[in-house]
Amino acid sequence: MQRLSAAGYRLGLLSNVSDGAAIPITYLGMGSLFHTLILSHEVGLLKPDPAIYRLACRRLDVEPTETLFVADGGFGELDAAHGLGIYSVRLEQEHQSTDYGFSTHYDATIRDLSELEELLQRLGDGEVDKAHV
Repeated sequence: MQRLSAAGYRLGLLSNVSDGAAIPITYLGMGSLFHTLILSHEVGLLKPDPAIYRLACRRLDVEPTETLFVADGGFGELDAAHGLGIYSVRLEQEHQSTDYGFSTHYDATIRDLSELEELLQRLGDGEVDKAHV
């Protein structure tokens, strides 16, 4: 996240989280890695409500089509982001549970956040079709 921020990307953390579950975000200083935090318990919205993605875009001063959203896909969160024109990336991790549902519409899959830099480079170079559905 630090390298992406240093490269000029505006970063946001968008999470469905309760007040108590948000404590580690503050305690670990994760807020310093992001330009904005959109925490569901603070804004009164939950993913996959399109309004929470629009709020994130407003706070980052970007259009949905200028945005990349990374998530595991639970609750259909990638489907909702993709439906708004946000480039949606599924973070697929070993032993990932689908107990909370899953998304079926996304543009790319990564296995580790370290893969984001390469994906962003490929998008910038036109090697990946950003309009891919």
